[in-house]
Amino acid sequence: MNPIIKMMMGTFCSHLLGFLRDVILFAVLGSSLETSAFLVAFLIPNLFRRLCGEGALTTAFIPVFSERLQQQPQTAHHFLSCFFSRFGVALGSFCITFGVLLAIGHHYFTDEKTNLVLRLTIIMLPFLWFVCTAALYNGALNVCNAFFLTAFSSTALNLSFLCGLGLCSLFHLYPILSVMTLSVCVVVGGWFQWFLPKKQLQRKGFRPAFRWAQDPDVTHVWQLFLPSVVGAVLFQINNCLGQFLSYVIDAPRTGYLCLAGRFVNLPFALFSVSVFSVLFPKLSLAFSQNNHHASYALLHRSLQLSLLLLFPSTIGLFVFAQPFLSLCFQWGKFSWLDIQYTIPLMKLYTLQLPFSGVIALLNRVFYSYQEVQTPIRNTAWTLLVHLLSCGCFIPFYGILGIPMGTLLSSVFQFTLQIVELRKKYPELRIHRNLFTSFPWIGLGIYSFLLWMLYKNIPWSSEKGSTLLWLSGAILLGTASYIGMLWFFDRKGLHLLRQMQIDLPEQSSQA
Repeated sequence: MNPIIKMMMGTFCSHLLGFLRDVILFAVLGSSLETSAFLVAFLIPNLFRRLCGEGALTTAFIPVFSERLQQQPQTAHHFLSCFFSRFGVALGSFCITFGVLLAIGHHYFTDEKTNLVLRLTIIMLPFLWFVCTAALYNGALNVCNAFFLTAFSSTALNLSFLCGLGLCSLFHLYPILSVMTLSVCVVVGGWFQWFLPKKQLQRKGFRPAFRWAQDPDVTHVWQLFLPSVVGAVLFQINNCLGQFLSYVIDAPRTGYLCLAGRFVNLPFALFSVSVFSVLFPKLSLAFSQNNHHASYALLHRSLQLSLLLLFPSTIGLFVFAQPFLSLCFQWGKFSWLDIQYTIPLMKLYTLQLPFSGVIALLNRVFYSYQEVQTPIRNTAWTLLVHLLSCGCFIPFYGILGIPMGTLLSSVFQFTLQIVELRKKYPELRIHRNLFTSFPWIGLGIYSFLLWMLYKNIPWSSEKGSTLLWLSGAILLGTASYIGMLWFFDRKGLHLLRQMQIDLPEQSSQA
């Protein structure tokens, strides 16, 4: 099966369960202080997961492992054993030290908001070790052209989370016990996320054992990781800044930002993550072979495919924000008024989706070329713009100023990346016609059709009716988008039908 399709299938199932998880979470606990504290505490180990497992360390590990597997396949097992032994010990030592510091902080911070976040973070610390190691296992599987389990990895976490929400009914009078139960279930889900790819890697013939030997490629990974970790820290702080600011400004409404981000994260993970997860090992291999023609072909097909998928998603989520939110989250303690607060946040976050998708894709180009300084510099400037813009917008717009600042910083980072890529890698030919050639007139017609469709549907508060109308709108919108591409962009429609970023024959032989 096509690897991108595999990734999309797994990602869709995982995020579908994630949606169900969030629906039940807010229905059971509402937008309360305990819910917000749990979301912020869960954000902290996830921050390190993205930093070590899916950020700087993965982007350092995949190119080196790909090159080792290509040039010295007989020693690849030795490399994996040495790498995972050193990484596991280092990460375990960090988790223990971090846990002690959190326990000290829990003793000295007496205010309820901070104390609860620290307590829940301590419970979830083992999740950090499991999920970071699992992300690297998944990176190794991607190099081996195995994508299916990688895409399904978060399914285990979501299933464990749903079991925890079922247990919360036992503590419905004690919301603190409910979120503590959920924190334990997160750790259980993290163990499954670690165990499943480990077994899959063993089936591929790699059985990493504890081995504290020297290996030059392990040293090379750390040499790439240590400079880029600064950029990864800045990148993750930039990503999580909104939720931390929201928790400080208006803690109970932090959940609104999480819900708004959840809808934007679905098409981002479904399309962008699926594309660049397949692209990254291929691009790293092309770089190791010094094949500039292959790099150019891979990057341009990936960018075109990402834009073809992200633009209709952006327009659809923006136009149908209210029925999507009402259908999915207006249950139990999460009321119609909560939905009204969330709608403008979701619309603003939705507008940054194409920029975020291209940013994530272009970041993989720098890392494939083992270039770490430029992403650090770009992220540092973006974080500064993000802080300044949030500081300017929040006094006037409150919590709404956070996604406004995020959108502005995303546009800034997108522009900066394009400029840097054109300057550093002219052979990739990142020109403006890559974006101006998109069928903008057809996209404008498609947007107008969706808007008219939304305005003419008799929406109601009845869930069954909303589901039927929304399903029909999605089907009609998809058909109209395909028709638009058929009329304005036949090549784009063909690429969308293929759903592949493999090299043309001449490129692979270059």
